[in-house]
Amino acid sequence: MIQRIASTYNTLRLQHMGTIYPVKVEGVLESQLAAHMPVPKERDFGDALISPMPGKMISVLVKPGDKVALGQQLVVVEAMKMQNILRAQKDAIVKTVHVVPGVDVAVDQVLIEFEQLKTE
Repeated sequence: MIQRIASTYNTLRLQHMGTIYPVKVEGVLESQLAAHMPVPKERDFGDALISPMPGKMISVLVKPGDKVALGQQLVVVEAMKMQNILRAQKDAIVKTVHVVPGVDVAVDQVLIEFEQLKTE
């Protein structure tokens, strides 16, 4: 027996004997146009904090040389009248801070660069 687990406008998630299968549903025109779409590039931003949205920088809570821990607050960005706290994705050392409070930031803009922690 096949069960429908979830669906969106063009994707179904079906389950059969405990295995879940994502199924994409496209019309002929959609399929033809999809062949011309660029393939997204894999980007590794492990050594940088990237702005996920355009907005205004409210505060920068770290400076170069600071050690940061996973989950630590780094900056606050205001977007659509909401303040968004951006946090560290891993333990690292702040290498460069590219923003100051009051500046406008764009989506995918590099806000902070990190160095790897040295293991002893």
